[in-house]
Amino acid sequence: MTTSSRPRLNCEQLEARENPAGNVNVFISGGQLFVIGDAFDNAVSTQQDAFGNIVVIGVNGTTVNGMSAISLGSFIPMDAIFVGGAGNDQIDVAGLFVTRQITVSGGPGNDLVQLRGVNANFITVGMHDGNDTLIGLTVRARTGMQIDGGTGFDIALLRNIFAGSFFFHSNFEQFV
Repeated sequence: MTTSSRPRLNCEQLEARENPAGNVNVFISGGQLFVIGDAFDNAVSTQQDAFGNIVVIGVNGTTVNGMSAISLGSFIPMDAIFVGGAGNDQIDVAGLFVTRQITVSGGPGNDLVQLRGVNANFITVGMHDGNDTLIGLTVRARTGMQIDGGTGFDIALLRNIFAGSFFFHSNFEQFV
């Protein structure tokens, strides 16, 4: 009788495989609020309450200045600049009031930008390369608004928009 010396097969559980989320840098300079993403997939929500308190919250593992969220206290920015950077970014802006301009640049990637209850003199959104979605709900651009979907198949869902005397849109394949 012979015995076989074949190796025995075993299964081992591997470590978790998570997609790395990025870090968003937030700072104030000269009365302007900056929310700047990196080359990874960033998801961030910037919210202002009725008392003017602004918080920036990382979503889906994204950090904000290395933390899960930061509070900027109560103030009214002159401008707010949001830059997603490369990656599939999600930029949510809720309840923000600025005296001059809100500028959002999605960067390359399949981005989602949500403007909810925002109020500015002028609003500019540039989605850039990728299949992007812009959602605007209760948006007030006192002078005007300009949105550009960039290249790719881009969708805009706009409800309750006031754009003063100027509204310009380009490169959106579908409005819903």
